[in-house]
Amino acid sequence: MAAYRTALPDLPFLPQSEKAYSALYAAAMERLIEVVQALSRARDLNHVIRIVRDAARELTGADGATFVLRDGEQCYYVDENAIAPLWKGKRFPLSLCISGWAMLNRETAVIEDIYSDPRIPHEAYRPTFVKSLVMVPIRSEQPVGSIGNYWAHKHQPTAEEITILQALADSASVAMENVRLIADLAHNAEVLRGLQTQLDAQADVQTLLRDAVARDADFPDLVQPEGAAANTNDAVPMIATTLMFSGQAEEAMRFYVSLFPDSRIVSLDTYGLKEGGKPGSVRQARFTLNGSPFICLDSPIKHEFGFTPATSVTISCATEAEVDRLFTALSDDGQVLMPLAAYDFSPRFGWVNDRFGVSWQINLFR
Repeated sequence: MAAYRTALPDLPFLPQSEKAYSALYAAAMERLIEVVQALSRARDLNHVIRIVRDAARELTGADGATFVLRDGEQCYYVDENAIAPLWKGKRFPLSLCISGWAMLNRETAVIEDIYSDPRIPHEAYRPTFVKSLVMVPIRSEQPVGSIGNYWAHKHQPTAEEITILQALADSASVAMENVRLIADLAHNAEVLRGLQTQLDAQADVQTLLRDAVARDADFPDLVQPEGAAANTNDAVPMIATTLMFSGQAEEAMRFYVSLFPDSRIVSLDTYGLKEGGKPGSVRQARFTLNGSPFICLDSPIKHEFGFTPATSVTISCATEAEVDRLFTALSDDGQVLMPLAAYDFSPRFGWVNDRFGVSWQINLFR
């Protein structure tokens, strides 16, 4: 404290007696410690800004204080605590603003008379009470903002005031970095929760499909060749196409069965109340199209995937009329991927996604 008192004997806003001077400086430092502790508990940027804004004015006895953030090539005056309005909510180019100068030069600006300093845009200050100021950059390397203190009278800021403000700016920098890290951790946690939800959904779908397959004990008879042995050791493995919908399974199944001869619904099992799926939606349905076995269901789990043309149901027709009939029916309210035409590989062929998203390739077989 001796060096402090000898080097800087004059603080205009403090009593001049040695005892009072020393006591008030100690009180200011104690208050700064409290501010640093409050900043360490801040969990969002707005909280940091409010603490710094109020502390900057309180610790120096200034008539106003601003908290400025760098926003690209502009200074953004985020908040203020002052005896009269300053520039809260406004943006100015870095090159035309004293806060920008402090950030670009990584240096504190101390100005006793703003109207004698060429760095000050005088027209921006004339409507205000400001006569003197200190602008301290937040972070010495690559400043992210600045803290401004303002006086309504000509005031030569002391080294102590500047030191306190710089300590406050350094503490604000640490608090802002902590807030950023907390936000990053929260974002990463949210991403991990999303990934876990997707994994859980995939596991639920796999369980759903396993249950669907397990329920097919009486379905193999539909694909057994005539005269095949009843002994399961001699049975032909069941192969069936499974279509998973999101609430349209029954409608799609009835539509498909209506289009093809020798087609029928073998079984239909729907969800009841509190059974894991939407009541009335399909838990599992089995049907045949022209003798070929199909399974369909409504997934009770929301998923990101859907049907894709990479997998298609291929239909071989004996007549052009049948090709045209099926193409017209299946493309209705759907999407034509390849229009009906003669191609190198077929005299008449069409490829569509039906209105449920299922892909069909319709071919004239000769």
